[in-house]
Amino acid sequence: MPQRPYLPLPWPALLLLAALFLVTGLVGPAPWKGEDAIHLGVAWEFTQGAPWYAPRLADTAFNEAPLYHWVAALAGSLLAPFTAFHNGVRLTNLLWLGLTLACLAMLARRTRDKEAERVTPYLLLGGIGLVVHGHEAQPQLAVMATQALGLWAAALLIDKPWRGLAPGGLALGGAYLAGGLQGTLPVALLLAAAPLFPPPRPHVPAWLAETQPAPKTSRLPALAALLAALALGAGLAALWLAPLAEYAPNRFSAWQAADLASLNDGGGPRHLLDLLALLAWFAWVPLPLAGWTLWRRRHALASPVVALPLVLLVGNLLVHAWAATQAPDALIFYVPLTALAALEATRLRKGAAAAYSWFAVITFTLAAAYIWLGWTAMVVQWPEPLVRTLHRLTPGFTAEVSWSGLALALAVTAMWGWLLYRASQIRTTAERSLFRGPTHWLAGLTLVWVLLVALWLPWLEYGRGYDGTFAAMRQAMPADAAPACVSVRLPPTLKALVRYETGWTVKSERRGRESCDWLLIQTAPGEERSQPGWERVWEGHRPGERSERLRLFRRD
Repeated sequence: MPQRPYLPLPWPALLLLAALFLVTGLVGPAPWKGEDAIHLGVAWEFTQGAPWYAPRLADTAFNEAPLYHWVAALAGSLLAPFTAFHNGVRLTNLLWLGLTLACLAMLARRTRDKEAERVTPYLLLGGIGLVVHGHEAQPQLAVMATQALGLWAAALLIDKPWRGLAPGGLALGGAYLAGGLQGTLPVALLLAAAPLFPPPRPHVPAWLAETQPAPKTSRLPALAALLAALALGAGLAALWLAPLAEYAPNRFSAWQAADLASLNDGGGPRHLLDLLALLAWFAWVPLPLAGWTLWRRRHALASPVVALPLVLLVGNLLVHAWAATQAPDALIFYVPLTALAALEATRLRKGAAAAYSWFAVITFTLAAAYIWLGWTAMVVQWPEPLVRTLHRLTPGFTAEVSWSGLALALAVTAMWGWLLYRASQIRTTAERSLFRGPTHWLAGLTLVWVLLVALWLPWLEYGRGYDGTFAAMRQAMPADAAPACVSVRLPPTLKALVRYETGWTVKSERRGRESCDWLLIQTAPGEERSQPGWERVWEGHRPGERSERLRLFRRD
């Protein structure tokens, strides 16, 4: 007698899996050098008196769209009685990812395909790029959410144009406030394409229409709703731009220049090649599954269910083709790729479905085994070759067992073992679930991420964090000489960390040399250590750091 199918997972189990993946790592880790520190620093400045319409990083203007930082500052302040500010900032990622998932699920529901609707969370959360960038302060998550909202609004404009007005306007205005022109232009192109599709026929949603001839009915309601959505989006953007132009005209001009420059930095077509190379691994696994959908539905590319995500995908490619793209910027491609992949992800051929599943099982089982082996090397000092490697990377680190982290790691490992056991009990093709590939991939990705945070976080923070470095810097200073003003020669990410971790007034070197009594600089290990007119009181670096040195000087 065949066993009861264990896939797709029931909604409570899927919610637990998603919560494990998303929440783990949001709360707890200290701010690290990189995007996390920069955007945390911008949100922090709003709580320290920066005008809401003029974001800044320490004493420097920050010419990027502010929506993510507004919400992050509000959340960090509201949650301050319960957790650290940076934890509250990162928790806003749940809002943006939740909105993205909700919009994509509602979009998939319009296909009347329950499998497409149910597989959507697996595909979006299974993107490799979310492992790191989904757990740091990252404005591109807000752009993702607004583009997903725009995709759903475009579908509504075809069938029920007046219901698509409000989400379309919110998507346009939100995309501009979250990502400037880079976020807005693809959404505008998407919404403008919606009225081009056939109007609805009685009892047959236009969203599903592929080759049937459409009745000759007016598209004026869709065009009117589109124009109203454009007006609503422009009004939302003006709520920020008008105060910025009135109270900080120089900042308004700088923002316009930076926003236009983000579309073309003069690098030429090579940026498109770099972007495609980035997506080849960053967008795994939605990218190959989206390609499978396009092949399977190659005779119905003009149907809205395929064409609208394709329009958004092409729009994103166009706006990013002429400027350098960093890895976080590629997050927005998850929206159209997931919408496309969901249509045929559960209809892979038998061999491809088995390969997808077993590739996930083998890859993540081996990765989990290596993480456990690394934890063993930290705690019991075995095996010796791995112990020597870890000591070389982070000299001086001493591991202590975190019983809560160990319990979490054992729990997720047991869950992974249960999932593999259930998969091994399926003997016939008829019993195999079409969801086994997406489920094994997301479960394996969750396993590896949770193990890394639960077992390796102390080691990672010891080598990458600056808590110990800043503590040593404070100890080297006279007890009565805590500086109120520090002039710095630091990259933006370190400037943000110093400002957030110490609370000092931080000024760039050009502005602060005359007004501040302390100077903090970053140099390479072999560079000159002395500064005329300044006395060096401390020099330090992160454990295992080979490329940078921090040096603190006091005015003579």
